[in-house]
This record gives sequence, structure tokens and C-alpha cells, in this order.
Amino acid sequence: MQWLPQSQQQTKQEFCCYSDRGANSGDVVTHIASDNVAGGKMAGEYIIEQLGGKGNVVELEGIPGTSAATDRGQGFNTIAGKEITVVAKQTANFDRTEGLSVMEKYSSSST
Repeated sequence: MQWLPQSQQQTKQEFCCYSDRGANSGDVVTHIASDNVAGGKMAGEYIIEQLGGKGNVVELEGIPGTSAATDRGQGFNTIAGKEITVVAKQTANFDRTEGLSVMEKYSSSST
């Protein structure tokens, strides 16, 4: 992909594609994305701070196999394993309703 004026894109039949995931194939000229490993670390640091440096957590994972879920999990576990205990991991597919359902299950089983 290249940044070309619209008229040249149509002539060369090129297009721009926007995504927050890495590409498995093809020629990628420019890739702008968030650093999901760093984002996972930031989430871990925030949770540790909120828990006062100790406690148990359930880790909600994104869509299994996606680079975003893998990288965020890697970053989170790099930080979290040092001070808090991850007692369970379960996918929530980056969906808030599904995440709430998962957490309600764990919350009711711990009481």
C-alpha cells in the first residue's frame, strides 16, 4: 500500500487499509498501531496500584489467537505475576457484555 492521490490509486488499483492488527502476508508499506505489550503492562500496573500491590485477579482475554490479545496478555503477565496472582484466565472476545458475564460467574463462585 502506498499513499497516492485518489486519481493514481484508481489507476493503479491500490487501496489503503486501516487495522490495529499486524499483517500475516502482503506488502505493507506503512503500519501505524498501538503497542499492545506496553498497553498490557500499563493495565497490570494500574490494577496493582488499585489493589495496593497484592491480591487475586481474573484475567479477561480478547479474541484467542489475535495479535492484540496475545501481546496485551504478554505485557499484563510480565507485570502482574510479580505482585498479584492471576487465579483464572478466560476469553471475553473484547466484548463488554461477555466480560461482565464471565466476571459475574467468578464473583458468584467466590462468595
